[in-house]
Amino acid sequence: MSEQPTESNAGGEHNPSLVELAKALDNEGMVGFTQAFVQDLRQGLDHATPEHFPWIEALSREKWTGVVCLGMGGSGVGGEFLSAL
Repeated sequence: MSEQPTESNAGGEHNPSLVELAKALDNEGMVGFTQAFVQDLRQGLDHATPEHFPWIEALSREKWTGVVCLGMGGSGVGGEFLSAL
């Protein structure tokens, strides 16, 4: 992350930048996981081949309409939200 200058509000209090907040509050490295998401997704797609998952070929021949939303745990809440629309 690149450092950006911080601003002060009218009262002279320091308003921390997003980078400063991440450094101070992200003690489990979640920002790093977010930054690595695209690379992780690409690696996952590279491994999703018919050799690893034989059912992919049959699935690719099916006619699809709609949206597929996948997730586990808290990540599944997006699918629940979409199904409620």
